[in-house]
Amino acid sequence: MLIASSLLLAASAVGLLALLLQALFVRRHRRAVPAAPTHKPGLSILKPLCGVDDDLEANLARFAQLPYPHYEVLLGVKDARDPAWAVARAAQAKWPHVMRVVLQEGEPGLNPKVNQLVTLSSEARFDLWVVSDSNTRVGDGYLEEIAAAFEDPTVGCVTHPVAGLGEQTFGSLLDNLHLSSSAAAGMIAAKHAADRDIVVGKSMALRREDVEALGGFFSVKDVLAEDYVIGQWVTRKLGKRVVLAHAPVFNVSLRKSVDAFF
Repeated sequence: MLIASSLLLAASAVGLLALLLQALFVRRHRRAVPAAPTHKPGLSILKPLCGVDDDLEANLARFAQLPYPHYEVLLGVKDARDPAWAVARAAQAKWPHVMRVVLQEGEPGLNPKVNQLVTLSSEARFDLWVVSDSNTRVGDGYLEEIAAAFEDPTVGCVTHPVAGLGEQTFGSLLDNLHLSSSAAAGMIAAKHAADRDIVVGKSMALRREDVEALGGFFSVKDVLAEDYVIGQWVTRKLGKRVVLAHAPVFNVSLRKSVDAFF
């Protein structure tokens, strides 16, 4: 009994130390001031939709109103029967200068998100691509930080820590706590403590030429964790760096059940 208690105490101490180190890394990461871009190139935001996420209309409105001069938001929908189709069409009608609805062509692989990215990327007007999930919101400086990072030619990918936002149920509270305290902190600590890149597709920015050099999104059509794999390929195959942005993106979870969280 004494041995078991000692082991439990030691494990708890290690866990608390890990949490403390994560908190210190997060604090240091967040205190750094993001660089400002010297110029602002055009960006194409590729946003696959599937069903109607919590507060989807407000999420899209945030992306329609970013204070950045040259960007577009491509709203991907697999099928016009998807409830997201009507929301996407309404967003395009409200913000036609920014939003464009793109219907998926074909189904090349097993990963439904990548299937949409294959079509969305073929329709992109600009050469900087920002993959953005439909249930996210971002701050005003989101695109500026991405543009500043890509002024360095050695940078091949920019990703963001993910925090939770908007909980109205206990399941969504658990969801948002997990993202903020575990996922985001883990991404930051892995980068600073071990120089390990954890790329999360909720926000993943890439150059067109780099994606094409990797074989396009088609190359990960049958991969489940396409974001992590692309991040690894950027460093291993292209010899470029992954940048972890300072500002988080916010995953909006309002009314998730506890069962859905688990």
